[in-house]
Amino acid sequence: MLFVAYLQELPLHLWLHAARTNHGAPNPADADGALRTALRSLVAPADVLETRNGVLAALQRFDSPEGRWLTRGRRSTQYLRPETERAALAVLARKHITPEQFATLYAGFEPLVPTALLFGLD
Repeated sequence: MLFVAYLQELPLHLWLHAARTNHGAPNPADADGALRTALRSLVAPADVLETRNGVLAALQRFDSPEGRWLTRGRRSTQYLRPETERAALAVLARKHITPEQFATLYAGFEPLVPTALLFGLD
């Protein structure tokens, strides 16, 4: 998945900031519900698993001196995996959720990995 590939290149401090920012997105309940519905009924389970595994693999970048320093406190890391995974799954399910729902789920990562890089200018 292209989004996960971009995660491999992001500076760790910016990635951590994006996850924290994404957690504060407005009206997440509607977007989260739509994402769960799309993932359960419209996206192949193997693709969901592959996306989640890709996020886990990318998170291994934090197992480094810089990553351990950045993530030394629980407050700094509590949203890292769930928000990164939520954004990655939103990319996967983009065609099955509304643009507003996608924007809510992906908001923190948009400045770092613009959707135009992932999907072109469609």
